[in-house]
Amino acid sequence: MRIYGLNSYQPVFKAHSYEVEHKNTHIVIRTDNEKNLGQEPYLIYHQPWGEEKHAKMRKEGDFYTASVYTIVPDFKYHILYKDTGNVDLNNGKEYEINPKKMIQKLAHDCHVMHRQHTICGIKEGKAIGKIMYDSDGLGVFSEKPLNVSEPTILITPKFEQTAKDPNIVGIIYTAYDCGAFSHITTQLRQATNVCGAIFEPEIIDKLISLNGKNVELEIKDGNIRFNETDKAGQPMLYPTIRVPKLRFCNKILTSKEYNSDIIGAKAVNLRRLEKLKEQGKIDINIPESLALPHGYILDMFDENPLQEQNYNKLDRYYICKEQADIPYKEEFCKERMDNLTQKLLDNDIIKNEDEDIMVRSSFNGEDLPNYSAAGIYVSTAAMPENRKDLYKAIMQVVRSKWSSDARFSREMHSVPDENIQYGVLLQRRIQPDYKFTLYTDDEKGNLKIDLYSNFLYDNTVNPHVFTYNKDSGILTYDSIQLENPVGEFNENQELEKIEPIENDLSDNTQLFEQLKKVAQNALIVEKEFGAPQDIEGGIKGNDIYFWQSRNIV
Repeated sequence: MRIYGLNSYQPVFKAHSYEVEHKNTHIVIRTDNEKNLGQEPYLIYHQPWGEEKHAKMRKEGDFYTASVYTIVPDFKYHILYKDTGNVDLNNGKEYEINPKKMIQKLAHDCHVMHRQHTICGIKEGKAIGKIMYDSDGLGVFSEKPLNVSEPTILITPKFEQTAKDPNIVGIIYTAYDCGAFSHITTQLRQATNVCGAIFEPEIIDKLISLNGKNVELEIKDGNIRFNETDKAGQPMLYPTIRVPKLRFCNKILTSKEYNSDIIGAKAVNLRRLEKLKEQGKIDINIPESLALPHGYILDMFDENPLQEQNYNKLDRYYICKEQADIPYKEEFCKERMDNLTQKLLDNDIIKNEDEDIMVRSSFNGEDLPNYSAAGIYVSTAAMPENRKDLYKAIMQVVRSKWSSDARFSREMHSVPDENIQYGVLLQRRIQPDYKFTLYTDDEKGNLKIDLYSNFLYDNTVNPHVFTYNKDSGILTYDSIQLENPVGEFNENQELEKIEPIENDLSDNTQLFEQLKKVAQNALIVEKEFGAPQDIEGGIKGNDIYFWQSRNIV
């Protein structure tokens, strides 16, 4: 195969080569069929559980390729040409590669290349616990908590793994990372004493070598320190959260009617932003919205009869727990959904019915002054033109009350399930060129912006990161957005090529001016709300939008 080197443009010829992505569990294996062993090559390898697999290799130009899922560090294979019976071996033995080491090398070099940190403090702090190395990252695929019986510091590749046990006092990720202000990272900051993503291979190897040992670990100022200790760790202690009780209201609310005694804080804070706009204090667009309070949702249940054993009018909040799906029945739902769509048109949330809208949670148990519940309740999109689609989107948000993350969060903060009352926010959907999340205070006196120019999969993308110095008013571009670039390795498992950076925003002067305006308006919101703010919004052409603000917790 011909590969261009990282530091040279001289072509290098190799018989086998490998492609990996640092946020993927697949590896592409290539052969150039140099010896012309046959025309029907099959990759022969074993699954971790022992099953032998035969993957037919595809002809791509001068090469044959196969993509395989692998989670083992010592992946062995050979190539069998079924038309000739010839076998491609490595000096008579199986080819043996270490995909995990390749991924670690690629992750490290990608972070350096994009000016992303190789030691990322998701939550800076200290923890004492026994190291548990979840080598396969399989915990992420289970709704059940990991089986831990004592304070534990989890070492795991997969970033989706969240802490769902008070004994998980710390987490270190070795393959995944994402924005510092994402929903997952917000949950992790609330659920652990210390959390980080580490891409330095030597540090990872040292941590793994301590598997089963009791360790004191600290992440601070971009550094990680750890050592064995005789000190005893303590499980996480979570503060008790008091959730405000909403009074009964079963009418559709316009934004001017949002009040903290009938709808959740997400909607109420949106109205506060609207007022700042109306008063001329901020120069930012706020997308129009309506809200469906708890009583309105309960009436929707009443209009759609369920089987008697699943339905109790006195305990209607259990519907979403017991009913796998809340069906849309035309004879019961059409009139209500027609009225709702007309209300969306009348209030300029949609200009015509073929526009989609955001359908977002606004429960009484989220965006509180001391508890955000970020990401544990659903936000989705819907097309009001399709009444069934809109209905199902509303029910999807409502049913998220019973997600595993939501239930665990309530349990650890001593919030009874029945205290959570639904609320749904229907908001004009902005499809921006750039989406951002910002913190008005990063605990070092700066305003930080995470900006996504491609945001379909936020949790697999490291954003562009900007810092706004509140004293000098200077905006700096810290790091370039890192998605999931491909790295090419030669037969010696040496990294020879990384996909080039294509999204450097250094010369985008218009965007810099817009982000300065974002920062200046965000600081006004912080002052008016009386606390540092976590703000979400977007930029579309010349227009800037804020569509959510809540206290940083």
